[in-house]
Amino acid sequence: MFAWDRHDMQALFEAMKEKGALTDWNEFTLIRYFRCSWFRERVTRHCLPPKKQYYRCRGVLEMFGPRVDPKSKKPLFNKDSWRKANNFLREILRGFYSDPPGIALYKYRVRPGGNIQNDRYGIPLLRCSRDTNNLEGEHARMNNTAGKQNLGLEYADHLFAERRHRSTI
Repeated sequence: MFAWDRHDMQALFEAMKEKGALTDWNEFTLIRYFRCSWFRERVTRHCLPPKKQYYRCRGVLEMFGPRVDPKSKKPLFNKDSWRKANNFLREILRGFYSDPPGIALYKYRVRPGGNIQNDRYGIPLLRCSRDTNNLEGEHARMNNTAGKQNLGLEYADHLFAERRHRSTI
């Protein structure tokens, strides 16, 4: 679903090569394979356009869907599974799984003084807002604010307004 940004990847490769951390592109590729989360902090990714995504996902479904499970001797995809897979492919073509245009999903990590954080190779560290962890963390804080008590509408509105205010600050 995601593709690494070629320019960011090349800049990271050059910086690591310059510092003597690696010798060639194959070594770089191995590091990328085994330390994917390290790369996600330094290289932006984007969701492919709908047409490219569609053909990649469709290829995977067509390759593995008809395969037979060795234990049950049944195909991996039954009629209902294929119906869901086709709905998924239609959603891909509509652009539901692509990056929204004009929205920046990456920001630089900033130190408390306002300076951009860099790693030892001089590459700025990134924070992606694509993940739902930040949002889910806020939902957990909201649940803790209200607890298990029954709240009236007006009181809940005031309580969550205060929660939003504190979260923003």
